[in-house]
Amino acid sequence: MWGRLRALASLGHEVDVLIAVWEQPSADVVSEIRKYSSDLMLCFRNPMWKGLFGVIPCQAASRGSLASVSLSRTYEMVLLDGDSVGPVLENPSLSAKYRVLRTHNWEAKYFEERSHIEGAPLLMRGYDKIESRRYPGYSNSLFTRCNAIWWVSTDELEEACRAAPDLSRKSKWLPHFHDVSRTRNYAPSSNQTVLFVGALSSLQNIEAIRWYLDRIHPRLLRFPEYRFVVAGGTDNRALPPSVERMTGDPHCHLMKDVSDLTDVYKSARVFVNPVLHGAGINSKTIHAISDGLPVVTTSPGYRGTGLKQGVHLLVEDEAEKMAAALAAVLEGKVNTEGMVREAQQFFINHYDHPKCIETLIGDLEQSNISGNDSRD
Repeated sequence: MWGRLRALASLGHEVDVLIAVWEQPSADVVSEIRKYSSDLMLCFRNPMWKGLFGVIPCQAASRGSLASVSLSRTYEMVLLDGDSVGPVLENPSLSAKYRVLRTHNWEAKYFEERSHIEGAPLLMRGYDKIESRRYPGYSNSLFTRCNAIWWVSTDELEEACRAAPDLSRKSKWLPHFHDVSRTRNYAPSSNQTVLFVGALSSLQNIEAIRWYLDRIHPRLLRFPEYRFVVAGGTDNRALPPSVERMTGDPHCHLMKDVSDLTDVYKSARVFVNPVLHGAGINSKTIHAISDGLPVVTTSPGYRGTGLKQGVHLLVEDEAEKMAAALAAVLEGKVNTEGMVREAQQFFINHYDHPKCIETLIGDLEQSNISGNDSRD
């Protein structure tokens, strides 16, 4: 949301922001949003458990209050930032010429993937299964009711259009928000540090770190100076023993809740993204490349970004092959500078958010598809 809000404001659009929240946001957050918006409207979310007894996804049901907020203005466009805010289309006071859905994931696939994460609590996996079954019909309804769908993932856009060719006329790619002006140039390095940065409160990331430590880390110990560095926020949660064991390994370094990652990226030779499950896009790959690092990743770690295997990064899904790719980088056998340069140029060409949104709004205005009744 933040990236699109700032992009719209930078293009001169007047924006009202409506958010369903669990609790009143801090004064600093409210102040920051008001810098870019004409009006900020807040409503409170419903308890998640109530959604368990309905037919729509719990994520959407919890935001049902969006349908009852009084909207006094007529809008040129209403932008739904994610499928879960779909209840706003049920709001009788909503009047908008264009209805646009910015979808962050193929939500049914996202929750299905989450339900397979090793080590996830049984109740959470059950919840994810329920959501994955409810989202297909719900999301398809949103696709029908919206004039345009702006997908974060190139792969999911193509998959959706193959499954429902009618979506092709309204589906466009809007890449993950990324500030291309903050790109750091590639810096040659002779160290043997492999870096992973990600939220340490995420089960996907915990699974990825565990897989790397078990299957890949032992294969790289032949490099005398090799070390595996993990950095990320814990969200005040205790880490599982499978990650904490890094503190007892001289070839590992665990960095919790680092406020500034600039020097962390600078200290590494290569970034690894060993995630095994996920949908949408995995932004850590984008951030690493922008910070000047070559990336070795699994398929889920770069899927949907538009990046090309072998041109912008190295992709391996088998532990032995990923270890071999990392070894090749550490031995200087890969043109890492060329890969990083090509990938960063790709971001400059395709990830300029204000430019992308300006083009998409222009396409929308030329489509001659409109309607003021948000419930049609």
